[in-house]
Amino acid sequence: MENIKQILIQIDETQLKRFINKAVNSAVKEYIEQHINNKIEKSVSARECAHYFGFSHASVMIEKAKKGEIPAYQFNGKNSPYKFYLSEVDKKLRENKIDTLIY
Repeated sequence: MENIKQILIQIDETQLKRFINKAVNSAVKEYIEQHINNKIEKSVSARECAHYFGFSHASVMIEKAKKGEIPAYQFNGKNSPYKFYLSEVDKKLRENKIDTLIY
């Protein structure tokens, strides 16, 4: 037979709510970090994309994007800067479906 000890703790409602709120916030934050943030890829600028892949100029990325040779997005219309998803550009580079990025 197990030996179970019971302890009676007395706290007021405000303290209990605060304790529960902290526990829930902590659990939600941990869940988001583990399950959601790791699955949502953020777009990067041409400079960040070029740097990531070791290219010397962001303008190369922009020219390839304008020609449709690498996946890129303009979220706020034609005059907005190009944004890239590293996973998409990486996939395209690995498939060897584009010409060299070096001019």
